Amino acid sequence: MRTNIFSKGSLAAALGSLLLIGAGCGASTQTTINVPSQEPDTQGDVKVNVNADMKVNLEAQGVTDARRTVDEAVQPIDDAGAREVQVTATNWTFEPKEIRAKAGEKIKLTLMNSDGTHGIAIPAFNVSLKPAPGTSDSTVFIADKKGTYPFFCNVRCGEGHREMKGTLIVE
Repeated sequence: MRTNIFSKGSLAAALGSLLLIGAGCGASTQTTINVPSQEPDTQGDVKVNVNADMKVNLEAQGVTDARRTVDEAVQPIDDAGAREVQVTATNWTFEPKEIRAKAGEKIKLTLMNSDGTHGIAIPAFNVSLKPAPGTSDSTVFIADKKGTYPFFCNVRCGEGHREMKGTLIVE
């Protein structure tokens, strides 16, 4: 198994900056970040390009695979050993409203959409789920930063949308 060559944090920061710049000017933009690696054959620069249509392309120089899409570059985390946390979304609240995790803990977050159309976003950990009404969706992330982080509904769901908030506490 090959080690992931991109850290989610550095990639997310670069993409976030590019998307803001690209969205503001409606033109193509590019940045280069250096990605150190534990594997000697994967260290190098990563060029992140965002075109006017907001299509993202990564070009890695000095690595075995020269071009990757965002989905290929950021590999999903295996859920083996993850603690399962289920959050239920109804009109206009989450249950539970507070999630606690230990620093470094692997979390499998499942959002159950039991009433209406809702989603959940935890930007600090690159989490975004938008299950269809009456269904659920899951993702796995590592709570690797101590602190208190907001989560919120990321689907416009009606008059109580702005009140759909919660907190992730990483200790």
